[in-house]
Amino acid sequence: MTRALAGLLLVVATTRADALDAARALRRVGRYADAQAAARKQAGGKLADDAETLIGEIARETGRYAEAEKVLGGVVARSPRHRRARIYLALVLIATGREAEARSLLHALYDDFDAGRIDPHSAADLTYVAMAARAAGGFQDASDTLRDATRADPSFFQAQLEWGDLFLEKYAAGPAEPSFAAVLAKDPQNPDALVGMARVKLEQSYDAAAAEDHLTRALRVNPRHADAHALRAAIALDAEDHPAAAAAAREALAAHVGHVGARVVLGASAWLRGDRAGYEAERAAALRVNPRESAFDHGVAEAITKLARYGDAITLEERALALRPDDPYALAGLGTNRLRMGDEEAGLAKLRAAWERDRFNARTYNVLELFEKIIPRDYVFATSEHFRLRLPKAREAGLVRPILDHLERAYAHYAKRYGTQPKGPIIVELFDDPAHYAVRTVGLPGLGALGVCFGRVVTSTTPSGKINWAQVLWHELSHVFTIGMSGARVPRWLTEGIADHETTLARPEWRRRSARELHAALARAPMPSIVDMHRAFVRARGMQEIVLAYYYSEQAVDFLERRFGLAKMLALVREFDEGFDAPAALRRVTGMDAFAIDRELRADLAQRLAVYDGQVDPKDDDAAVVAMRKRDFAAARARLDALLALGKDGFTARMLSGRAADELGDAAAAQAHFEAAARFDPEAVEPLLELARLHERAHRGDAALDALRKAGAMAGMELDVQKKLLALVAKRGLKQEACVVAKRVLNLDPEDEDALAAVK
Repeated sequence: MTRALAGLLLVVATTRADALDAARALRRVGRYADAQAAARKQAGGKLADDAETLIGEIARETGRYAEAEKVLGGVVARSPRHRRARIYLALVLIATGREAEARSLLHALYDDFDAGRIDPHSAADLTYVAMAARAAGGFQDASDTLRDATRADPSFFQAQLEWGDLFLEKYAAGPAEPSFAAVLAKDPQNPDALVGMARVKLEQSYDAAAAEDHLTRALRVNPRHADAHALRAAIALDAEDHPAAAAAAREALAAHVGHVGARVVLGASAWLRGDRAGYEAERAAALRVNPRESAFDHGVAEAITKLARYGDAITLEERALALRPDDPYALAGLGTNRLRMGDEEAGLAKLRAAWERDRFNARTYNVLELFEKIIPRDYVFATSEHFRLRLPKAREAGLVRPILDHLERAYAHYAKRYGTQPKGPIIVELFDDPAHYAVRTVGLPGLGALGVCFGRVVTSTTPSGKINWAQVLWHELSHVFTIGMSGARVPRWLTEGIADHETTLARPEWRRRSARELHAALARAPMPSIVDMHRAFVRARGMQEIVLAYYYSEQAVDFLERRFGLAKMLALVREFDEGFDAPAALRRVTGMDAFAIDRELRADLAQRLAVYDGQVDPKDDDAAVVAMRKRDFAAARARLDALLALGKDGFTARMLSGRAADELGDAAAAQAHFEAAARFDPEAVEPLLELARLHERAHRGDAALDALRKAGAMAGMELDVQKKLLALVAKRGLKQEACVVAKRVLNLDPEDEDALAAVK
């Protein structure tokens, strides 16, 4: 519904009896005062209780709790059976810390249900009972009753919205999504459902771009939607965009004067910036509304853990529990962060306490199942001088020695290079089952990251041949050092850039091969300033943009080290422990402001990426690409030849031309095209593998081996390439080279028998 239509309904409401419809329409678009005025047109009529309840709901929705209590209390006093007024009055009392007073209202709704006074076909009444059950902690009853409500009347959207929100509260985004989708299927502009779907996108895969799209749509309908503004503020905070976070949070507070989520963002921002007074001011504001508002400290703790501030999060969760010792979310947060800091005994004790109070939190359940059942049965610890390694019992014999030796080598490298040693022991936990790794790391199955560092604790999966375990651990151990050197305040772009830079320095085949993609991205739009690079990680649309964020950060670190030296790079990391933000830290260490550094970095990149200048590649909808998809290789070749004749040459055009020529049996042309593709992108493995295949097929063994050698020198993640190369050099009796290649194989699969034999 548009704002213009809502305005028309306000006019209609002055002359007709449909004032409540007008009020609801005005409420939907954020014209709250007008909505209350329209509802008052019915205050003396037969729908007076409904009208005053709506007035009270709007007062609650805008944070004017005293007004809401007065209006809703009046309805309940006059009409004790008005269930909607009762549940919303109970919610107002709970929001202001008066749970004991709310309890009788909640129980009255339960009593109505038990006495058969609730119409089982009334979606509205069933929803109010479910809301009461949820407020009283009866989450299963709430879920079951909401299911009945959605079946009773699928058009009563509040039931779906409440059900989706209930699932999200318990970190169950999968079951929540269909509820919001059901509403949006019939009401695509429903702002509450759009905000709910934004939360789902964040919870499922932290798709901030998709979440922002949903929030934008919600705010087009209701520019004063407090939850939408608060969620947008939280996303900005995750990206360390403190001004944007503050602006969005203040928009939320302008719409809802006591919005806890907005206060959390402002408090977390202040904490992260070292503004303790600002944090205390926001906390005091939250406690003025509800003196037992543990959700504020817990919310701040949750927010700062996204930026690796786990020790601070423990302090904040303890503050939350001082206000409300039985808060299951604060207990779970405290337990989880204790585990992240390596304190398993204390962490599990808090998680068990959380579970006793809330048996529907998916994260708590998953972590306890893992630590109480799976880990004791299937995993063991092995130790070395600086590490405790958790790994599967079944693979202990084959993995302990190579992994601990590798970790100790990495530790010695970093300790010497950085001139510091982190507090130990460092705990590294490797899981055979990716779901177990994900639960250990984030509490839920499904995690795209190859490894995660919490400071002293690193988690990943066991070697499987699918990822380069040695590279992952070398990368994550760098984080252990930089997080420790910076008091966990190092920006993400810098710690990730350093970690990727370290892997690039360690072994050439560990280098990311994304130069061509970065060149294309820079042609479309400039990358953000290095001081804002963390936003590229948070707001990436898909894996390709995340990879580019890593690659650009590594290129920035490489430039900074070449330009200013390692000592100043390390000084930059330590500046954050002193409380400086990125612009100030860069200025203090380098004597240059961020903009000047950005200019030099971009000039440096332009020179390094010059090989990609002038390349023109076919787009996905080009006739050549379409023909290749249809396997019409003759048409594809004709189109590609025409493009090349016009000078529209480049890596993709040559790779497509090579494959088309090969399919048509023209091996000589295919070879020429693949050789050209290799010149267009010196970092690409694909043309080298194609050339190796062509040479092998033509029985040109030396040429095939040469092409495969070049590919192997770059293919740090491709086990099949390394194993094939190992077989070829071993067959030729090249023992020294076989040993080199075997080590690459073992970095992917430390139990490979052929590689183990080659290094003996």
